[in-house]
Amino acid sequence: MHIGLTNRRQLIHPNIEPKKLLKPPDRRVVLNVDDTEVVDVAVVDGIIEKYTENVRFCIICNYLSKIIPALQSRCTRFRFAPLSPTQILPRLNYVIEQEQLVVSEDGKQALLTLANGDMRKVLNVLQSTWLAFKNVTEDNVYTCVGHPLKSDIENIIKWLLNETFKTTYNIIEKYTENVRFCIICNYLSKIIPALQSRCTRFRFAPLSPTQILPRLNYVIEQEQLVVSEDGKQALLTLANGDMRKVLNVLQSTWLAFKNVTEDNVYTCVGHPLKSDIENIIKWLLNETFKTTYNNIKQLQNLKGLALPDILTEVHRYVHRIEFPHNVIITLLDKMAIIEHRLSVGADEGIQLTALVASFQQVKELSPPN
Repeated sequence: MHIGLTNRRQLIHPNIEPKKLLKPPDRRVVLNVDDTEVVDVAVVDGIIEKYTENVRFCIICNYLSKIIPALQSRCTRFRFAPLSPTQILPRLNYVIEQEQLVVSEDGKQALLTLANGDMRKVLNVLQSTWLAFKNVTEDNVYTCVGHPLKSDIENIIKWLLNETFKTTYNIIEKYTENVRFCIICNYLSKIIPALQSRCTRFRFAPLSPTQILPRLNYVIEQEQLVVSEDGKQALLTLANGDMRKVLNVLQSTWLAFKNVTEDNVYTCVGHPLKSDIENIIKWLLNETFKTTYNNIKQLQNLKGLALPDILTEVHRYVHRIEFPHNVIITLLDKMAIIEHRLSVGADEGIQLTALVASFQQVKELSPPN
C-alpha cells in the first residue's frame, strides 16, 4: 500500500509483539509526516480514515502541530526517552569528522547541554552554528540559539577597582533576556537598587566548625602563625559559620598581638572575656540591684563592651547552671524580650536595668513542688 510516502515498514518496532496489539488480518504501515513526497495531508488523512479498521498506521513526526486534531484524536502517542550524552557523543563525533567541522570541547558540551537528549536538536544547532560562525565554540553556540540559561559570573570587586560600573550595568540590562548574570559581592549596598530589583538573592548557609577548622589550620600553617587551641575555639565561636570573619579576626589579632589566644581574640574585637562574663553572672546572682547595675556599667565603660554581646554570653552561661525549671524559663523569656528590644534600637541603659531586674525577680521565685 503506497500513499506517496517513502518511509514504509511492516513493523513499528522489533520488540512489539503483533498478537498483543493487532488482531488478524490487521497490518501496520509506518508513515513519516516529514517526508518531502507528502503533498496533500488531506489525502493522507482520508486514506488513514478509510483503512483504519484493518490497518494500524504509525505516524512519525517532529512537530505534532502538523497533524490535524481529527487525526490526533485517533492516535495513541508514543514519545521516546531522551538519549544520554554517552549515546549522543559518538554520533556527534562521527558527524563532525565526516563533515570536517571545527568544534571545540566546550562547544560539544554546550551542544549536549542544549539537546536535552534530542539528537535532532544537536545536529540542527551544530549546523546553524557552523553556518553562522564557521567555528563551533560554547559562546558561538549560545549566541546562535539565544540560550536563556547561559550564565556570566561577575565579581563586584572588579567593578569597584575601575570606573566601569555604569557600563557593566548597561550590559546586564541589554542582555538580560538571554543571559543570566551571577553577581558575587560582600556588601549588598554596593549594588544600585535598579540592579537589585532584577536579581534573585541567594544566601549561603553558615559553615559548621568541622568545615571551617581544616581551612583555618591550613592558613595558620602557611602563614606560620602562633595560635593556641583556645584561640581557634574563640575564632570559631565569634565567626558563627562565616569563614571570612574567621580570617579577618585572625589577621587583626595577629597584627595587634603577634599571638592569637582566646583573650587576645576577644580583646581585639571588643567581645566580653570569659572572666568578665563570670563576674557579671556572679554579680547578677549575689549582689543587690544597685551594686550589680553599677558594676556592669563600669565594666562596659572600661572595656567598651556592648550589651548585646554581654547578653549573648550570659545566655550561653545560664544554660550551664542547674536552675529550677521555673527560674530558667523566666530568665530565658525575659532575655529574649530584652534582645528583641535591643535589635529594634531600644536604649541600652534601660535594657541593662531590665536584665538586672530579671535576675533580681527570679531570686524571689520559690522552687516548684
